[in-house]
This record gives sequence, structure tokens and C-alpha cells, in this order.
Amino acid sequence: MAKIARISKVAAGAVAALLLASPMPVAAQQLFGVRPRVDVTVPGVMSQAQLARQLRSQGYNDIKLSSLYPTPADPNPQTHGTGGNPQTTPIHTGWNGTAVKDGRRLHVYVAYGAGPSVAEVPAE
Repeated sequence: MAKIARISKVAAGAVAALLLASPMPVAAQQLFGVRPRVDVTVPGVMSQAQLARQLRSQGYNDIKLSSLYPTPADPNPQTHGTGGNPQTTPIHTGWNGTAVKDGRRLHVYVAYGAGPSVAEVPAE
């Protein structure tokens, strides 16, 4: 029994070390760790329809946006629809959905700044 307790402590220590060394939370790694993303910088408030138009102008298609953030219980909220009228639903900082370019599905992240700009970030 003492041997099992020692092994459990070692395993718990290894998991803790991995968590501390991770650049992003484990749940986020499971949701996004292997898929590339596209970072969109916008100068101000923008609707989902405007974001979709900007992405289409850069060669993206099959754009699926959501006003909800993904969670471990619902890692793909964009599959349930946009969460409202895309013409009036504003985008938000961070994850906003997915888009396809060159046959690859990418996560769409938004930041506010001196945009507009679109830049792909490869999978890590």
C-alpha cells in the first residue's frame, strides 16, 4: 500500500510539473493545441458579418463564428450557429470561431489594435 502511495505522489508531482511548464492551460491545449490559428487585428468594434467579410477577402471560407467561447463541455460552439444576427452581433477579444483556408481549418482569434491585419500562426 505504501508503494502505491509513493507512486501516486510521484505521478501527481509529474502532472504538476507539466502544468507549470505549459504555456497555456491544459484545457486550452486540448481544445486548441494542435490546430493552427489566424490572428485578426481590428481597430475597433466590428460585427461577425464584418469579420467574415474581412476573412473572405483574405481567401478564407467556411467561416463559422460564435459569440460563445469554447469550453471543455462544448469545444465547438461555432457549430451551433453564430449566437445571433451576424450583422449586429459584435465580435470579442480572443477566440471567435473557425475558418478554412487551403483545406485547413483554423481557429479565429481577434485582438484590438492598429488593424486591420490578418496573420496565420502555425500549430505548435
